[in-house]
Amino acid sequence: MTQAETAILESSAVRLLSREAAEREDRVFWHGKTPVERLAAAEQLRQVAYGYDAATTRIQAVVVRTFLKGS
Repeated sequence: MTQAETAILESSAVRLLSREAAEREDRVFWHGKTPVERLAAAEQLRQVAYGYDAATTRIQAVVVRTFLKGS
């Protein structure tokens, strides 16, 4: 199948819904997913929004040393 044929097939699947109907379908879709699937989707959105860097995936410890005057 060529790219043009694929685009034609994909464009035929588009439906226009009211906002209320779209929200209802979103709720039905996400309620059909397991909690693990919903959490994985939330993590994917977080990575897209804030970027993903394997070097910073762990929480880094920061040590602050303060010296007191006079003691």
